[in-house]
Amino acid sequence: MRRAPIGPLISLVAIIVTALVAGNFFFTVDARGRVVDDWNNTPLPGAQILYGSRIEIADDGGNFVMQHVPLGASLNVRATTYAATDVPAGDVGEVRLTPATLNITVLDSATGLGVKSPEAHKGNETLRVGSESGDIAIAHPGKDVTFTICAAKYTPQDVHTTLTHLTVKLDPNPAGACPTPPPSPTPSPAPSESPSGSPSPSAAPSPTASP
Repeated sequence: MRRAPIGPLISLVAIIVTALVAGNFFFTVDARGRVVDDWNNTPLPGAQILYGSRIEIADDGGNFVMQHVPLGASLNVRATTYAATDVPAGDVGEVRLTPATLNITVLDSATGLGVKSPEAHKGNETLRVGSESGDIAIAHPGKDVTFTICAAKYTPQDVHTTLTHLTVKLDPNPAGACPTPPPSPTPSPAPSESPSGSPSPSAAPSPTASP
């Protein structure tokens, strides 16, 4: 019995494998982009770009390249103190991240040491009480928001920032204190009402004189 030649079979397998590899390469893309702060347009070095178990780190200019990512895939871009976002791998370009957390370091202006238990206030609302070393982390109050940093025995200071880290120096003041929110008004009790339809008490009859 004659055996079928295996040469053509090997060639056919090679063609199929080559087509599959070429097809996989054809449907991938090198995802390139730049990660920046959405508020001040500064690059975010160290930002992470994730796809599955793969991670790329943005360079000092916020630039990154992730090679051979499937077309239609979604990349997750994140950075410390910023809100993460998802972007399509096929058209990355500039990725703008919005600050999510504001870290505040509160120092004594005379000694340079951390102020104990500082507070962040916005109007009558206490946003957060800080640590013993003078650090406060709050949800970012916004790009154009003014709020107050204060502490016992220090002069309060209004601050305005668009950054994700802020250093505030408070001046010592023995009479200084954080603003006290006004007490909530106590509702007045409703006046009690007499039951409707209650008969008025009858007058007692006058005694009749005996004959």
